[in-house]
Amino acid sequence: MKQSVIRSLLCGWLLLMAAMTTVAHAQAPADGSVREKAIPIQVTEVAPGLFFQYHHQESNNAWLVSDDGVLVIDTRQHPKRAEELLAAIRKTTDKPIRYVINTHAHGDHYFGNAVFKREGAIIIAHRARSA
Repeated sequence: MKQSVIRSLLCGWLLLMAAMTTVAHAQAPADGSVREKAIPIQVTEVAPGLFFQYHHQESNNAWLVSDDGVLVIDTRQHPKRAEELLAAIRKTTDKPIRYVINTHAHGDHYFGNAVFKREGAIIIAHRARSA
């Protein structure tokens, strides 16, 4: 993989992590409570080409659209949900899905990988298990 691609992926990932934290906190009611039915699944463009999908009951997702294609962070908890994520991505771009990064080994973050593998994505993860 080219150094410039790796650098772009890492910069995008860092921006995304900061954005995910900011948007998730902005979604919470002022009193700190959680009203699940009042929290819609929504997509926010947090920077040009950087999208965040907030979902209270599953993992959050994000994607970065670059000149080379799309980098997806986490693929949701089921292939059906991954298809919904793919549809949301397709509303923002028709570029190829190049990479998926799984943030960790909880199923709600990676059980949708097969959908993105079918799209040609390279899955990026690690073998280490959390304690």
